[in-house]
Amino acid sequence: MTGAMKLTALASGAMMVACGCYATTEVQPTQIASIQQPLAAPKKMAGSTRLGPNSEIRARFYDGSVTPWLPASGLSVAKDGLVSGRSFPLTAATEARISGAGGNAADMLSATAPPEARIDIVDDQLRLRIGDPRLLLPWIATYATGAAELHQPAGMVSFQGPHRHWASDWIPVARFATVAPSGFAKLRVAEGIPWRDVEALEVHNLEPIRTTGAIIGAPIAMTVMVAAMAGAVAAAADGKDPTPSIELGAAVGSLTAEAAASADADAETGGAPVRPIQNRPSVLVTADGTATPLFSGAARRRDKIKLVFAGEAGMTSDGAWTGAAGAGIRISDFVELTARVRALPFNDMQTAGSPAPVGFLYGGRLVLHIDGDGDPRTEFVFGGELLDGSTSDGTSLLQGSLIAGPRFGITNKTFVSLLVAPSFLAPSGSPWGHNQTVGQFLFSAEFGFDL
Repeated sequence: MTGAMKLTALASGAMMVACGCYATTEVQPTQIASIQQPLAAPKKMAGSTRLGPNSEIRARFYDGSVTPWLPASGLSVAKDGLVSGRSFPLTAATEARISGAGGNAADMLSATAPPEARIDIVDDQLRLRIGDPRLLLPWIATYATGAAELHQPAGMVSFQGPHRHWASDWIPVARFATVAPSGFAKLRVAEGIPWRDVEALEVHNLEPIRTTGAIIGAPIAMTVMVAAMAGAVAAAADGKDPTPSIELGAAVGSLTAEAAASADADAETGGAPVRPIQNRPSVLVTADGTATPLFSGAARRRDKIKLVFAGEAGMTSDGAWTGAAGAGIRISDFVELTARVRALPFNDMQTAGSPAPVGFLYGGRLVLHIDGDGDPRTEFVFGGELLDGSTSDGTSLLQGSLIAGPRFGITNKTFVSLLVAPSFLAPSGSPWGHNQTVGQFLFSAEFGFDL
């Protein structure tokens, strides 16, 4: 294999790892409809799907249409569907239309009509209008009860607000037969996704493993492209054929473009029409007139930013004990940046067997908190640390480490990490004259809080 082919293989592998940063997974509506209290943390759905405040949710309806992507942090769960936006009191509705009812629906409505009520037929629909909005719901509920007793199709109803400022989507009339009269004043219709129309829900997430691969692979690809360009220029200057280097750069560029294009390909609708849900409230909110937020306020805040405090204890590959402490933040439950202080013995004494002076090193750690699902027991940490300081004998120390290891959640706000860190240690200004950079490994256990 030629050098160019080896570089192409390397770049291809890197870009295959980096070919996408998001994941879209189909879940059953019942998995979300069954949530009865706000979630305090991301939840693991069927399989390894992670549902968190930063997730997006889209519905696929039986008619083949889809909703826009909706942020999970803004959704609430009601008996009849997911509430995504504004809601309107049905006691304010001044008009309703009924479609798909039985042949004697008009007679049934006329027999129970309040004073000054009007029934018109418009486009094969029954239009109900009334002077006192408070009487519209009892009228429709009475009709729904009668249709149920006679085993007649009650149809679907759409409400209009005062001055036609809002109009609801179609709601089954039969739903009003089960509402007690005392609950009419609390009925609302809200923008959202009605369960009755949903074939499946799709959850869209940042995919941390592939995103980490993209972070690693992109610099590799850029380096290869720059090297290919330099190789082509050098070959041309020497009178050689620059074609292999040009082809290498083109191949890597093509792979990079394809990776960027496919990074969020699963979010496409597949040609399905998008059904807007704004200004078309379709979810009936019953009982006390409220819906359960999908996530608590604390969970929404913690998914955006967390405060992280951690302590660490371990040993070096030289058998010396080391400890560290850190404090910082975690952004989007993925990027973790902490200030660190580490106590590290450095044995550069001239007399063998003398105690190693302890150096206090200060700096920062940048790691990726890789959680592919909503299960806090299965996480991974990958990143780097750079520290600088000095020992008691005046030796300056610069330490750089690659941090990696599994992380395990103990509770919702505590964790333990088992870390291995290949490191370099660069001393300078040693009174013993030993200023050569050395390599070592750190093995440590970390206990921390993310608040």
